[in-house]
Amino acid sequence: MQSGFLQIKKIELETEGQDENGNLFEREFELKFKEIKKIDFNEFDAGVDFFINIPSGNYEEIEFDIDLIDNRNQPSIQLEGTYTYQDGRSVPMKFEVYGNDDDDFDFEVELEGDEDDDLFFLDGVNNPLALFQIDAQGWFSGVSTSELESAELTNGILLINKDVNKSIYRKVETRIKDSSDVELKMN
Repeated sequence: MQSGFLQIKKIELETEGQDENGNLFEREFELKFKEIKKIDFNEFDAGVDFFINIPSGNYEEIEFDIDLIDNRNQPSIQLEGTYTYQDGRSVPMKFEVYGNDDDDFDFEVELEGDEDDDLFFLDGVNNPLALFQIDAQGWFSGVSTSELESAELTNGILLINKDVNKSIYRKVETRIKDSSDVELKMN
């Protein structure tokens, strides 16, 4: 894979915890963009990094969601590259995920206590930094060489989406879903 993108509709942050007076709270924060935020995998742009400062406190759970969306006839996720066959021939390769394939895709990171009702404390010192890194190459780790060798070409492109090369698509889609939900236990 040499290039690709994902398109973000909004970012949501939900917290549950206990304030300094012992009162339970739930808070939700939603960041909607004026325009859909398109993040290119092959370009570094510090302007697309997201930093959300979570206030000090005792938390039961913190959930961070990135909601993806199709936009302007483009998929939520697209990867492009080249596939080189075992005989040395090369063809362009494109992988597409449209959000309405199976509801909208989203990436989720969840922090929670070791046990169900445990609280964890965050402050300026005890404040985890979460880096959400997408490993698009890893999404294809369950696809065999023989599957790619026998994949159908569309207009000379090894296209993988919900309609073409469906078995490969389902494997990659499963890997995306498995890697898009991260749960961390805090103590």
